[in-house]
Amino acid sequence: MDTSIFMHVENYFWTRIDFKEEDWTECYPNAEEYIGVNAPVPKVDTVSIVVFKDSSHATCLNTRRSVTGILILLGNAPIYFYSQRQNTVESCTYGSELVAMRIVIKNLLGLRYKLHIVGMDVEKCSTLLGDNNSVIVNTQLPLSSIKKKPNSVAFHKAREAVAAGYARTGHIASTSQ
Repeated sequence: MDTSIFMHVENYFWTRIDFKEEDWTECYPNAEEYIGVNAPVPKVDTVSIVVFKDSSHATCLNTRRSVTGILILLGNAPIYFYSQRQNTVESCTYGSELVAMRIVIKNLLGLRYKLHIVGMDVEKCSTLLGDNNSVIVNTQLPLSSIKKKPNSVAFHKAREAVAAGYARTGHIASTSQ
């Protein structure tokens, strides 16, 4: 089987995603990923983690809660999927996408820690892809702010992950997924 076609498609896919490199030291001066001091020396090649996330606003007809969907790829293999109704009712799509981003960060941190503990070398920065451009842009730029307190907590959790350098966010159109 000729894999050059797949490589061309994959390279085209990654060149269309805009990742911004910003200086976060003013906003989050002590942001870093915690890796235990007893973590073993990695025994395998470095693996990458790519996360696709989406939120479907007010999907549940009974409660009008949103549903979060997550797919995590380790290398090219899907290893984790998550689809669950959110615990809060959000008044806008932006809020439900922020809640989904917080859930992604929580799951990503747990996965990265587990992989480090079992002796796998994980790429320094994992890639988080979502279809809501407002959420992606606001997690990439240090000068962005948000007023609503519940959304602000999820917002800063995502921004701290980007500031610590273990996550980068990128926009992917809904039609590309």
